[in-house]
Amino acid sequence: MIRMTRASVLVLSVTALLSGGATPLAPAGAASTTFTTPGTYLFTVPSGVTQIKMVACGAEGGDGGGGVPGEGGLGGRSVRTISVTPGEVLRARVGGAGGDGPTSDNGLVNGGTAGFNGGGEGGTGGSAGGGGGGASDVRQGGSGLAARVIVGAGGGGGGGWDPQNGAETPGDGGDGGGDTGGDGVGTDPAAGGGGTQAAGGTAGAPAHYDEGDAGSSGSGGDGGDIETATDSSQTGGGGGGGGRFGGGGGGSGDGFPGAGGGGGSSFPAGASTAGACPAGDGHVILRYEGAAVPVEVQPSFTG
Repeated sequence: MIRMTRASVLVLSVTALLSGGATPLAPAGAASTTFTTPGTYLFTVPSGVTQIKMVACGAEGGDGGGGVPGEGGLGGRSVRTISVTPGEVLRARVGGAGGDGPTSDNGLVNGGTAGFNGGGEGGTGGSAGGGGGGASDVRQGGSGLAARVIVGAGGGGGGGWDPQNGAETPGDGGDGGGDTGGDGVGTDPAAGGGGTQAAGGTAGAPAHYDEGDAGSSGSGGDGGDIETATDSSQTGGGGGGGGRFGGGGGGSGDGFPGAGGGGGSSFPAGASTAGACPAGDGHVILRYEGAAVPVEVQPSFTG
């Protein structure tokens, strides 16, 4: 009988890998896979793995435009363990941060871009609103919203700043949930409401021009727009954050800061922490245990 040492097995494995004859193996015991770039990824459950602990962090909302703009809210963090079958394919979606709103003293500018996976667009203005952050989630048994088994919500975008009225409070975006997303900041115009476990956040009413859009399943509402702008005192609202249900978009203003967008709600209820994620894009972590197994992680698309 020929006995092979651990070292000889390692040499053979590396040789086979270099020659194209083997798939990389994960170490025996605990392993993890982390996705940090906004987009959608396919993950094949390895042989021997029957449970996966998941962590999903939503993305940050963008800041509004202007000198002292509303700041975007942080994403919500959710943790859950699910049962899986070896060979099944999970779909992980990583939320993208909302874009910051630009500023112009010479006319209208577009709001900050919507974060990937459900963020709302920032409202147009002289000082535009920031875009809402996208949610991060994992989907099992399908690709639609109903297949989500965990959601980390995105934060709402901040409203634009009015430089002619420095005493006003900036329109910060609400943090991503928790069971319920945080409301944005603003009274005149009104801020977007946070998403809940059952409905999207309410739309923020305008001071003069346009209200934000209400949130919906999976998506934050867009921030309120200024129809025409002559200077940076005309402000766009922040977009709502994505989530199980998205936050509402903040209202626009003229002579007032634009209102912040609401944060989205996370899922499952009772397993999430509001505003617990780092700034910037979201992330998804998959942790699992099993024998030494091939690990197949295949990006589907990014955006």
